Amino acid sequence: MLTVDWKLEYSFFFVQALEACVVRLDVSRLDLNQLLPLCWLHGLYDAIIYMYTRGMADYTGPLQELLPTLQSALATGSISFCFLTLSFASNSVLLF
Repeated sequence: MLTVDWKLEYSFFFVQALEACVVRLDVSRLDLNQLLPLCWLHGLYDAIIYMYTRGMADYTGPLQELLPTLQSALATGSISFCFLTLSFASNSVLLF
């Protein structure tokens, strides 16, 4: 059994690989209590949306939690586009 030490600093590659794996796995086999905090910590929004929608049938919860993150990014100038497309597990949201 693979154990994960949550205090380790993960490389960018590992984080991206983790997200790619999560969105391809059966949600009923995942431990959401361990994966969701890890995904929030590293900004794995595709995986977050996937786990919320497929695992808990919650379609509005992740968007309610992600909108403040997007608002703060827009306020600080981190995003300098006139529009932004967020792609979540083969679904897209277009924001103006």
